[in-house]
Amino acid sequence: MNDQLFDLLTPENILSYSEACIDMCDSLIDLQKNGYRNLVIPSRGVYPFYYHSNSVYYALRSSFIDYHQFARQQKVWLLPFTSDWGDAQIDTSSFQSRRFWVKILHDVLNRQPSPFTYYYQGVAKLLGRRYAINTDNALPSADFLDNIQAGFIFMDTVVSGRAITEIISSFQEFNLTNYFLILIMDEAGAKLEPEYSAAIYREQAAGRAKLIFVKKIFTEDASPLLNSGISSIVFPSLMEDALNQVAEFKHNNLTGGGLWFINAVTHLYGTELNGIKGIGLQLVEQGIRYHLRDDTDHFDERINDHVQVMHDSAKTINLFDEQSTRQIFESRLPEKLLSYDSIDVSSSHVLRINLPGTYRQSFLKIVNKKKYN
Repeated sequence: MNDQLFDLLTPENILSYSEACIDMCDSLIDLQKNGYRNLVIPSRGVYPFYYHSNSVYYALRSSFIDYHQFARQQKVWLLPFTSDWGDAQIDTSSFQSRRFWVKILHDVLNRQPSPFTYYYQGVAKLLGRRYAINTDNALPSADFLDNIQAGFIFMDTVVSGRAITEIISSFQEFNLTNYFLILIMDEAGAKLEPEYSAAIYREQAAGRAKLIFVKKIFTEDASPLLNSGISSIVFPSLMEDALNQVAEFKHNNLTGGGLWFINAVTHLYGTELNGIKGIGLQLVEQGIRYHLRDDTDHFDERINDHVQVMHDSAKTINLFDEQSTRQIFESRLPEKLLSYDSIDVSSSHVLRINLPGTYRQSFLKIVNKKKYN
């Protein structure tokens, strides 16, 4: 049932993935020296690369103070550029969805409070509280806002190139120019489609992008047990109501609604399932040590042994079946909440929550009044 693990988490793939984490760390070091300290992280697939890049710097640090200063200067905003709208009855597209998130980014960077920013604040504060999600990085910190003139780093994974091309186009539309892209290219760029490649390579030629090639992004569209514990949540019915009832949303034909859940498996601590997540993290850490410390003895054997343990620990849970992600999420929610909210999941493991109508109306009234506490 989980034999795919042996094809996905090969020693070769682990080494390529971990090398990309090192490359990301190098890029962050250089960019930080040039004043880029604000990081916008839009996808589950790229977050583990960022997470492990800090482990790389820790291994390279000259002192604990050095590491602390490097990490402290990174101001991270987890802004979910999801283009999933589930079964919402709306006339939209992936491009429109990404324009919605760029609009929020634009308004924040220009210190321009708007119905879009108030709405997203409500999603983070009210829905984050509803599902007991730690949303510390879901909103820009005061330090992030104090540093917006210095520009921002936008990191993402790239498969076909469609998503990042739509985002770049929206950056241009909203006149966002002071950015730098760190792009993790899946299958070493082999899946990049010609119609999107030109925009990406133009950014690279302009000195606004670093392309990092990796053999396989095995954390893309994956179970939280395989991508360091992350889930992506969207609220289709709320998107539909917002588009129909918020004048600015309707006028601009823009809507969205999502949250990042950075550690969606904390309730599994002490179980074999949580051990799967831990082993996944350890595999990349071993790859980093291979590259940085020449820790090569029996590397292939160690990786294969760890993957075997992951496989055996899963038992009857199919890690590649999206329904297992829904079950993991639901297992941490109270029964009362499950009786109100309808939860589904996409083939890419995005959790889709349809909220009851009374809650949606209350939410939009609160957001309109800009009162969240």
